[in-house]
Amino acid sequence: MLFRPPPKRVVFRPGDSAEALAALPGAARLEVVLSNHLTRYALLPWSAALKSDEEWLAYARHVFGTVYGPEVSSWRIRICDGGRGKTRVACAVDAALVEALARVERIVSIQPHLMAAFNARRSEFEADPGWFVLHEPGRLALGLVCDGEWKLLRMRQAPPDWRADLPTLLHRESESGSLSPCTRVVVSTGIAS
Repeated sequence: MLFRPPPKRVVFRPGDSAEALAALPGAARLEVVLSNHLTRYALLPWSAALKSDEEWLAYARHVFGTVYGPEVSSWRIRICDGGRGKTRVACAVDAALVEALARVERIVSIQPHLMAAFNARRSEFEADPGWFVLHEPGRLALGLVCDGEWKLLRMRQAPPDWRADLPTLLHRESESGSLSPCTRVVVSTGIAS
């Protein structure tokens, strides 16, 4: 049996190109993690009326369209199924970017930073509610997870001293979402965390 090394995880940020990824030295397969600067997210509350993946996708496109307008027509949208009765997370990325990356033969997966980081820490949210905070330069993802379900998800600019400002930011998000205060916070910085 031939040993195949695991794929190399690389971050794709604004200004990066698919050509540059293809030109990386070596022959390692690549897992591309898209910066949150390149993605948009929406929470889709559970609806028993939506029966198929196509209906959920149309709903997600409508939700994104009400926020971002007609540019949504050029986005690729994927939905993470949270399970029956639970809110789903929809992610949108420019379709031309996804197509350019898909043409690079070495790339074996493309995933948004939020999902890659959260999946690495998912077990920390099985029992107790908490905030999931994902930082990357200039950007914060703030998500509240209760009972294994996303209750709130916001993208914000990261203030220069974001760690010191975090309690105020989370309090403000709780208030604006009419949510009960939650003091448990899981912070992730960087792709590997």
